[in-house]
Amino acid sequence: MSLVSVAEASRLTGKSRNTIKNHLRTGDLSGTKNLENGIWEIDTSELIRKYGELKIRGADDTVNGDQAGHSGPSSIPDDLISEVATLRERLRQEAERRNELEDRYNEQVDFFKEQIAVKDKQLSASMTQIEDHRDRRAKTEDRAVTEKNEIAAERDRLKNIAASQHRKLKEQTRTHRNELDNATTIRALFAKWFSSDVSNVSRASASEKSQSKTA
Repeated sequence: MSLVSVAEASRLTGKSRNTIKNHLRTGDLSGTKNLENGIWEIDTSELIRKYGELKIRGADDTVNGDQAGHSGPSSIPDDLISEVATLRERLRQEAERRNELEDRYNEQVDFFKEQIAVKDKQLSASMTQIEDHRDRRAKTEDRAVTEKNEIAAERDRLKNIAASQHRKLKEQTRTHRNELDNATTIRALFAKWFSSDVSNVSRASASEKSQSKTA
C-alpha cells in the first residue's frame, strides 16, 4: 500500500475532495498531516476500508472505451485512435496534476491559516499578559505613591507633635523658673524681714536690761 494525497484519493474513490477532507477532520478517515506544509497523506488501505474497492483507470481502459463506442467497421485508423487515446490520457493526467496542485495549495493555505490563528491567539494572550503586567505595575506605583504620601504625612504629624511638646516644655520650664525666682525673692525678703525683726528684738531687750540696771 502507498500514501496518496487528497486529490489522488478523490480520483481513486470517486468522492469529492471536500468529502474526504471532512472525513479526515472528523476522524472517519485516518490520515497523516505534514506539519511542514499542511498536506494530508492517506494510505490506500485506509481508502479501501472506508470507501471500498478503488477505481484504477489507465490508458488501455480509455482506449477500449473509445473502441467500444464504435460498433461495426470504422474508417478511423487504429494509430489515430491510439494517439487520441494517448492525448486524452495526458489531458486527464494533467487535469489530475492540476487538481492535485490546487488541492495542495488549498491545504497549505488552510494550514497557514491555522498557524496564523494560533499565532494570533498567542499574540492576544501575550498582549493580555502585557496589559495585566502594566496594570499591576501602575497599581504598584500608585500604592507606592500613596504609601510615600502617608509616610510624609505621618512624619509631618510627628514633627508637629514634637514641636508642640517642645513649646509646652519650654513654657513649663519658663514657668518653673519664674516660680523659682519668685520663691527665691520671697525667701530673701523673709530672711531680711526676719533678720531685721531679730535685730529690733535684741535692741529692745538690751534697752530693757540697761533701764533695769539704772533703776
